[in-house]
Amino acid sequence: MKHLFFFCIVLLGIICLILFTGCGRSSDSQFPFVVPWDDDSATVTDMSPLLHMPAGKYGHVFVDSDGHLSLPDGRIRFWGVSMVFGACFPDKKDAEKIARHLAKSGVNLVRFHHFDMYTAPAGIWKSVKPDREINHKQLDKLDYFIYQLKSHGIYSSLSLLVSRPFHPGKEIDKSIEKISFPFNKRLTFTARKSLLFFDEAVNKVKKDFFVKILTHKNPYIGSDYAHEPAIAWIEPLNECSTFLAYHEGFFSGYPSYYKDTLNGKWIEWLLNKYGSKKNIIGSWEPKSFDNTKKIMTHKDFLENPGELIPRALRDSITCSISKNSGINQQDALKMSIDIAGMVSPAGIPFSDTLGIMDSASDLFPGISADDTRMNPRLWWRTIILMEKRIEGLKARTPYRFQFYFKSDINAMLTAGVIMNHHRINFQRIKTDENWSHYVSDTINPEDSSCITIQLGAILSQNTEFMLSHLILEEALDTEDPEAMLFEDVNKKSFELLGDSVVSINGIYDWYTFCGELESSYWEKETDFLKNSIGMQCLVASTMAGITSPFITRMADIVSDVDYWEHPRFHGEKAWDDNDWFVFNDSIFNYPYATKLSEGAINRVKGKPFIFSEYNHPHPNTFEAEALFFLSAYASLQDWDGVIVYSYSHTNNNWGSESIRNNFDIVQHPVKMISMIPAALNFLRFDTKPAERRITIPISKTEELDILSFRSLTWKMVDPELRGFDSSYALIHQTEVDPFLESSGPEGSFPRDFAGINNVYTADTGELLWNAAETGRGFMKLDTKKTKVFAGFAGKSIRFSGGDIDVLHTLQDGYCALSLSSLSGSSIEEPGTFLLTALGTVRNTDSKWFIYPDKRVKFPPPRGKEVTMRNKWGKFPTIVEGIQAKITIYNSTKNPEVYSLDGRGERRGKIDVTAGTGSFSFEISSENKTLWYEIEMK
Repeated sequence: MKHLFFFCIVLLGIICLILFTGCGRSSDSQFPFVVPWDDDSATVTDMSPLLHMPAGKYGHVFVDSDGHLSLPDGRIRFWGVSMVFGACFPDKKDAEKIARHLAKSGVNLVRFHHFDMYTAPAGIWKSVKPDREINHKQLDKLDYFIYQLKSHGIYSSLSLLVSRPFHPGKEIDKSIEKISFPFNKRLTFTARKSLLFFDEAVNKVKKDFFVKILTHKNPYIGSDYAHEPAIAWIEPLNECSTFLAYHEGFFSGYPSYYKDTLNGKWIEWLLNKYGSKKNIIGSWEPKSFDNTKKIMTHKDFLENPGELIPRALRDSITCSISKNSGINQQDALKMSIDIAGMVSPAGIPFSDTLGIMDSASDLFPGISADDTRMNPRLWWRTIILMEKRIEGLKARTPYRFQFYFKSDINAMLTAGVIMNHHRINFQRIKTDENWSHYVSDTINPEDSSCITIQLGAILSQNTEFMLSHLILEEALDTEDPEAMLFEDVNKKSFELLGDSVVSINGIYDWYTFCGELESSYWEKETDFLKNSIGMQCLVASTMAGITSPFITRMADIVSDVDYWEHPRFHGEKAWDDNDWFVFNDSIFNYPYATKLSEGAINRVKGKPFIFSEYNHPHPNTFEAEALFFLSAYASLQDWDGVIVYSYSHTNNNWGSESIRNNFDIVQHPVKMISMIPAALNFLRFDTKPAERRITIPISKTEELDILSFRSLTWKMVDPELRGFDSSYALIHQTEVDPFLESSGPEGSFPRDFAGINNVYTADTGELLWNAAETGRGFMKLDTKKTKVFAGFAGKSIRFSGGDIDVLHTLQDGYCALSLSSLSGSSIEEPGTFLLTALGTVRNTDSKWFIYPDKRVKFPPPRGKEVTMRNKWGKFPTIVEGIQAKITIYNSTKNPEVYSLDGRGERRGKIDVTAGTGSFSFEISSENKTLWYEIEMK
C-alpha cells in the first residue's frame, strides 16, 4: 500500500511537471535583450560601409531628370530617423557615440524636428517669451552633432518651422496670444504658423530665424548650412496649409486683428477678379437656407423605417416609429442597437474588430459583401444605423439635411453623405438624453444627381437613439442678395458666407483664393531661401495630404507622413499620458487601411518623394513588421527616402534599456534590429521597383471640385474620388499628375483590377500581401539578397532557396523574419547572411490594459484597443524568441550558424543538420537572441 501511495505521488508530480512545463511555454519564450545605444563594434551587423563618409563628399543632393534624388555618381536613397525636441542637442560626449551607432544601423539621414518649440534642454531658444534669441550653447550642441553625423556618413535634414510658439514681442500683434488651445498644443502652434500665409509681421520674424540658422557657420564643419552639402534638404513649413487652417476652424476663430487682415485680402482678391460687387453677385447667384424647398420631410423617412437599415445589420438594429415622442410631438424614429451578435458583411464579429463598415453591396452596386473594407483607423466602433438613397437632385445646387436627436446614454453619432461611393461632409456629434439639433454642411451634388444620407454611431454597448424632424432641403434665391451677401463678405466671408447665405460659385472662389494664397507663399518662400539667402540644398514640401498637388509640386521634394495606428486620445486633453490607446492588430489584416497606399497616391509626377515620418507605435504587439513593411513597399514604389519617427525625444538616458514612449526606437530592440535588414533592402535597391507606373491625372477643375465639396482635413485631394483604387499601390508604382489642364474622363489608370481573394502580388512577382484569411494576413518579400516574412505564419513559409517552418510564437504564429545576404549574391551562393526572428517586446513589469482600464495578461488580444496608461515598466526590455526550423537549399560544405548578442558578436554555435543539397537548423528562445549569422563557405 505504501508503495502504491509513493507511486501515485511520483506520478502526480510528473503530471504536474508536464502541465507546468506546457503552461509555462509562453513565459519561457521571453527573455531580456538589449541593443546597446552606443555600440559601434565592427561586427557582421555593421552597415556603415554602405554610407558615404563623410556625407556630402560627392557634393549637393539634386533632383535628376527622372525625378529622383541623386549625386554626381548616381542615385541616392535615404533611410533616416527623426531626432525630436531635446534629442537634437545631445551632449558632445554622446554625439559621436550616437552617430557611430546610427551609421552601424544603416541610417544615412537624421531629420531634426521640433527643435523650435522650447528653451534648453529641449529647444533652441534662450527664451520663448518672446522667441527671438537663440541659445548659443544649444546651437553649439546642434553644430557638433551635425558635424559628427557628417563625419560618419549621415546627412541631415532641418525642419525649420514645426512648433514655434510665436509669442508677440515688438513685431507681432499681441492678440496672437488669444490663439491658444490649452488642451492641445499642436492646435496652438499650427494655428499660429497658419498666419504666415497672410501676415507680414509673423513672416518677418520667421525669416529672421531662417537667416540666423542657415547663414550661421558651423565651426566644426567650416561652412554655413545654406551651402553645406551634408544638409540634404530643409523643410521650411511642417504640416500646415491654408486648407488645413480653414478646415480646423483657425480662420474663423482668429482674433479680430488677424480675421480683418485675412478678410481684406479676400475682398481684394474678389474685386480683382470681378471688378465690382455687382459682378460678384451676378456670378455667385447666392442662395439662402432661410428660404428653402423641402425635398424630403420627416414623413418620407417614416414610410419604411426598416428599409433604412443596411441589410447586413437588420438582425442587430431595430427601427420603429415612436408615436408623438419627437420634437413638436412629431412621430420619431426609434433605433435600438444590440451589439452582442453583430458581424460585418465579411463575417467578422464586432467584438473582434470594434468597427463595422457599411454593407458594400447595399451602397456600391456591383461590389459584393465580402469586398467590404474594414478600416479601424477611420471607423473606430462605427455602426451604420441608417442609409437613405435620394435621386433626382439638381447638380451644382446647394442642399442640406437636418434632424433632432437624443439617446439613452452618452454616445456619438456620425452624419454625412455618400456621393459617387465616397463619403463627404462627415461629422461626429455628441448625443445624450436631451434633444439636440444637427444641421449638415452644404451638399453640392455632382452630375450623378444622386446622394445617400448616412447616419452611424460610435458606441461600445447597447443603445437606443431617437431621431425627429428629419428634413432634406434645397436653398432658394435670397430675397435681398446684395444686402445679405455683402454683409457677410465684409464681416465673415471666410466662413463660407455665414450660416444662411450659400453660393456654389462663391465656395469655389473661396477655395481658389486659399490655393492662390498658399501658392504665393511658397513662391515667395522659395525665392527667399534660394535667392536672398543663397541656399543650395533642396526644399521639401509640407505634408502632401493636407494640401494640393498643384502646391506640393512647387517644392523640390514632395513629402508625406503617416503611422499605422497612431495613439488616440478620447479624454479632455490630447497627449494625456494616462488616457490613450492604440488599436492592436497587424497592418497585414487591412490592405485597404494602410496609409502607405494613400501616401503613394500623393506622389507628384516628376518629383522625388519621401515619407518624412512613419512608425507602428508601441504598444502595438505586432510592431515587429513596421520597418520591413516600410522598406518593402517604399522600394516597390521607388521612393527616395523614408524616415522613422522617432529615434529619441530626449537628450538624456540614451541607455535606458527600456522602451520610453510610443515612438522612440533608440532602446527598442525589435525595431533597432529590424532597422538593419530593412535599411539593407532599401539602400541596396534589393526590391525591384514596380514595373508599371500608374498616373492619376487631376486637373485644376477636378481638384477645385474635390477641395470645395469633398475634401477631408488630412486628406484634401483624394485620387480615389477620381475612381482610383488605393490597392493599386500594393501592385504598381502610383503618382498624380497635376500638370495637365484636363485629365479627361476616368483618367488613364486601369479599371479592371480587383485583388483576388484579398491577395495582392506586385507586378515584379517579388512582393506579396495576402489577407485572404480573416485575421491572418501576411507579407512575403522574396528577392535574391533579401527575404522577409511578416504576419501570421501557416505550416511552412517557402522562399526561393529556402523554407521556414514556424513552430511556436506568442501570438498564434505571428512573427517577422528576414534573411539578408551580407556578402553573397544570393542565398543560393556562398557568403555571409543575417537571419532575424522577431516577435513581441515589452518592458519589465509593464502593465497592459484593454482601454480604458481592464487589466490583461501579456500579450494582449488582437483587435482590441490597448493601453499601458502610464505603467510603462522598467529596464530591461523583454523580447520573444521565435521557435522555427530553417532550411536552406545550398550545397555548401560545413555551413556554420551562430547566435548573436546585442552588438552582433557571436554568442554561441547552432547545430546544423546537413541534407542532400541543403542544410537545416532550429532557432528558439533557448538561444536568447533575435538574430543569427549564417556562414556558407
